[in-house]
Amino acid sequence: MAGSGFHPGQNVRPERVAVARGIDSTSDLARKSVQVDKLLVLWNKRNSPGAAVIVIRDGQTLHSKGYGLANRKTQQPLRPDTPSLIGSVSEQFTAIAVMMILSE
Repeated sequence: MAGSGFHPGQNVRPERVAVARGIDSTSDLARKSVQVDKLLVLWNKRNSPGAAVIVIRDGQTLHSKGYGLANRKTQQPLRPDTPSLIGSVSEQFTAIAVMMILSE
């Protein structure tokens, strides 16, 4: 999705995506965004390493926000479009996604 910082193939934790289910109105969207903010309160502290969350449903960005810092030395805040080095952690997310599909 251009400009959103989301790239196809990125893995998203299922419990984070679940927050976006059942959104039917603008007030529902606002409540769900508050829920996401509460989930990530630990990453949104002054000198905390950060996390980025983007929730997309049917091609529409429902929530896009960075929490905490991208760089603790420079105090640069993390934004949804901040590039991240994920290392070799995507295999675990892929395995869980496959297991979830197989269990359906």
